[in-house]
Amino acid sequence: MKISKVLTVIAAATAFSASADFHHTFERNTGGWVTYNYWGGKTTRSTEAARTGKGSMKMVATEKYKKVYALAICPLTAKNLSGTKVRLSFYAKGTGNIKAGVLNYTRNGKGGEKMDWVYCQPVTLNDQWQKVEYIADYTTSFVERCSPAIRIEGEGTAYIDDLDIIFEKPKAVVMKSLDGHQIIREGAALPKVKFNFTTPDETITFFAISGNTKNMPVITSAINDEKGNVTYEGAATFPAGEVTLIAAAGGRNAVTYGYVMPAAEYDELDKVAASIKLAKPLHILYIGDSVTDFERDNNHADKLSFWLNKHNPGKASFQNLAVGGDFITRVEGRMDKKANLPGSQNQWRQYMYDPIFNRPYDLILIFLGHNDCASFYKAQYKVPQVALKDAEASYKRVIEKLRAKSKAPIVLITPVANNVEVSKKQGALSAKYGGPGAIFGLPEFVLPFNAMLKKVAAETNCYFIDLYSAMKGNADIPKWFVRDGIHFTPAGNQQVAGLILKALAEKGSPLK
Repeated sequence: MKISKVLTVIAAATAFSASADFHHTFERNTGGWVTYNYWGGKTTRSTEAARTGKGSMKMVATEKYKKVYALAICPLTAKNLSGTKVRLSFYAKGTGNIKAGVLNYTRNGKGGEKMDWVYCQPVTLNDQWQKVEYIADYTTSFVERCSPAIRIEGEGTAYIDDLDIIFEKPKAVVMKSLDGHQIIREGAALPKVKFNFTTPDETITFFAISGNTKNMPVITSAINDEKGNVTYEGAATFPAGEVTLIAAAGGRNAVTYGYVMPAAEYDELDKVAASIKLAKPLHILYIGDSVTDFERDNNHADKLSFWLNKHNPGKASFQNLAVGGDFITRVEGRMDKKANLPGSQNQWRQYMYDPIFNRPYDLILIFLGHNDCASFYKAQYKVPQVALKDAEASYKRVIEKLRAKSKAPIVLITPVANNVEVSKKQGALSAKYGGPGAIFGLPEFVLPFNAMLKKVAAETNCYFIDLYSAMKGNADIPKWFVRDGIHFTPAGNQQVAGLILKALAEKGSPLK
């Protein structure tokens, strides 16, 4: 393999789904509803009463700090709720007064969270099942996230069944963003971003939200035109970091994400991006794991798309088929159901690969290794999840399968340098409470994996990007990862996108 086929990178100097409704009949457990030990009440699954099925959730009020009550919440990962409604409903019987509501998390303007409890009027329970309901209306208000809540005020025991959490979305109307991820030079206003709403001549409310929790959201509005189109006019500037722009109307919203970069860093990447000239459209297939799957529309793949399109407008497009938890043998099993691999007939999220060859590709990026190199408490952290020889053989077969269908150049990308110390702490905590105790990024597994990947790239005439070496030892590593030490913060996503962009801009890359 020629040296030009090895793409080097230079280190920089510097619970529940939000999209799915939730229904629970408490047949097996309490379904994510929790009562913390510093609250009054006790929450358990019960078979003493059930409206449907054989189980219900039982709440019993107890005394805490000289007050008798019971409180349970269902922590949700749902965010960007502004402009929408969330409905909590359930059936209850028993004794006492019960309320349905939400815990809203907003900002206090001082860098912290403001938490507000809001409930419906109390319902007096008896021996008949009664429906209890609360609708949280965020159509014109800002909320970071919410947790549905149930409270018994005073003494009482309640049996709860057939509970629904519904993210209300009117079927007759649709709000959609017409622009992708935005990257902004610090000091510049948010760019003009277009949205479309089904109904014309409607007032569209915009929520511009900085990742800096001290910055309260900027709320503006505009009326869409006869075609339903409306443009956010860039009414605010924000400090470096993540920015979210929400457009809302009629119970629907759409989101465009952005990232504000310090001027010097922006100018550096802008220069790199300008050096890449695409003579024709470039369609990229992205095969990866959770670091490419999570935070879609706002992860490193979306940031890379921005930079590739900045000086080649509309020419670069992505097919992101990353699946959280993936490793190379799982990818192979999903790609070929006849492969002699465990579970190859019924792989996790098999549907993701149904469209894998629905169009030709001009470039294929394979960004795996984080889960391949993970190690677990049960094995005493002595071996990686995928044996090195098995990973090597599987990579070669996957490359062969891809080339049987596509002539696109293939780029193999190493796993990143995780925040290993944080991952170790999380692994120990997981193991303590009966979890798998996974640790990611241990050098004794990652370094041999990377060497194997470079060797496979040479033997199969693929390109190779070493992100691990570019990131290892960088003082900014704590800023690049969330508290699990594995997944990226907005700054981490930008760092990875920038490193891949620089590698693709090198002489000898498939884009040069």
